[in-house]
Amino acid sequence: MDPKESDNPTASDAPSCHGETQIRTGAFRKHVLVCTFDRPGHCGTFGGLELLERFREEVDRKQLAKEILVTRAGCTGHHAWGPTVIVYPEGIWYAKVQLEDVPAIIQEHLIDGRPVERLVNRRIEVR
Repeated sequence: MDPKESDNPTASDAPSCHGETQIRTGAFRKHVLVCTFDRPGHCGTFGGLELLERFREEVDRKQLAKEILVTRAGCTGHHAWGPTVIVYPEGIWYAKVQLEDVPAIIQEHLIDGRPVERLVNRRIEVR
């Protein structure tokens, strides 16, 4: 086996981490992080875990799983604007994302390349 292959496991040969399959990230076009921090008043209590699952379902349904990585994030420190979703490489932070917003984020931002302006958290900028 080529050393590069052994350093970058695929989903089929990677060990499970907290019930999730670990996969290599180098080949992804986009990385979606969904805050699922589960304490009172944080994103997890506002539906963060359900949001994570919806993103994963929609990415799979649209056959984008080889291009878009969706993972959970720990506390982002922005509880008042949760659930928070962050998209890289652009560094776009979305605020108060609901289940019904997922298709728009996937189509408009992840596929068409235009952030969903009504959800962008302008209080956060990554430069």
